[in-house]
Amino acid sequence: MQTVLFLGVAAAAMFVWGTGGSLPEVVASHFAASGTANGFTPRAWYVGLMLVLVVAVPLLVGLSAKLAAVLPVGLVNLPNREFWLSAERRSQTLESLAQLCVPFSLGVAALLCFMHWLVVQANASQPVRFPGPAAWGALAVFGIGTMVWLLALWRRFSRVT
Repeated sequence: MQTVLFLGVAAAAMFVWGTGGSLPEVVASHFAASGTANGFTPRAWYVGLMLVLVVAVPLLVGLSAKLAAVLPVGLVNLPNREFWLSAERRSQTLESLAQLCVPFSLGVAALLCFMHWLVVQANASQPVRFPGPAAWGALAVFGIGTMVWLLALWRRFSRVT
């Protein structure tokens, strides 16, 4: 699963790097609710920040099971954590967490890449205008995916067997 995570993060980084070159020297990077640009950033800063985000955030999410392995049990937020993180179940639980966290982290990377793509599209239009409905649609899909993911996590760890 870690290989899938690293490949997905690498693909996201390549996407941001590859599309970032089409942005103007000064990027409209913040937008009002109406979609009009109200904040601007030098292209190098914008692309650099997006690269950090599409790499760091998904890796943090995707590798959180590794973090859970070194944290005290009391700091891990998991249903029935004492049961699932007991010595005899810990390695299997951490593997299950990793299998659940990697797809979610790839969804985070996809959302970040899509938002970046919307910024690229907005900067290519005249006048510059952010496509708010597409962003809201993406957030809605991500929200539904998050609820499905939370349900899968809860179903996996809510019962003690």
